Amino acid sequence: MTSGYSGGHVKSPSYESVSVGVNRHAETVSIIMIRPNHYGQLLMVFFSVAHGSHAVESPGPGHRLQYRSAIFYTNEDQKRIAQAYIAQLERGESLLA
Repeated sequence: MTSGYSGGHVKSPSYESVSVGVNRHAETVSIIMIRPNHYGQLLMVFFSVAHGSHAVESPGPGHRLQYRSAIFYTNEDQKRIAQAYIAQLERGESLLA
């Protein structure tokens, strides 16, 4: 696992620039999966435990832009699976079913 920043417009952001929100980066964690076929299980944990309701444009009181939730996928299969989970959440369906 590696931490860093993603989603902003500066090539090599500093912690200071990210923490004040000037470059729109989010703090990220890159996860190398030993069993890539468990991507769905990783998403289930993310959405049920780690995901916050931090909107990009309005993170809300006490929340800073760099702490918003985001998924950065590495291939089209991961994108499709993540979009399916999000659609399931938007329909109000349980992720544990």
